[in-house]
Amino acid sequence: MISWLPTDEQVIERVRRAQRYRRLIGIICIILGLVGIAIVAYWVHALETKSLAVFHELAEKSNPTTHDVERSIDETRFSMGFTLGFISASGFTGACGLCAAGFVYVLTSNRKDRLLLKCWDSKPET
Repeated sequence: MISWLPTDEQVIERVRRAQRYRRLIGIICIILGLVGIAIVAYWVHALETKSLAVFHELAEKSNPTTHDVERSIDETRFSMGFTLGFISASGFTGACGLCAAGFVYVLTSNRKDRLLLKCWDSKPET
């Protein structure tokens, strides 16, 4: 017999452990996903507010007279918006994916594993 394969008892114990912690893992994923969404939303709002304040202050104080300075301000705004959009989209995607995985864990059941445990528990001892 191949020794590196798990025994039947080891497989059943692994399935029992997974079934025991399934709902808890789902709830933790939901909580972490919602916290991640809130953190990303707060970070995006704070960064946007701060950058807009800096740009408004710069535009009001210096009153750029050359076309090059205005173009550099526009390029800076574009790069800031692009970076902010990319980071916020990535953060929201990751957090929403984690939250969705948690909902899948909580709302679905693993019927195959439950049936395996039921059959294993009802088998006659040999």
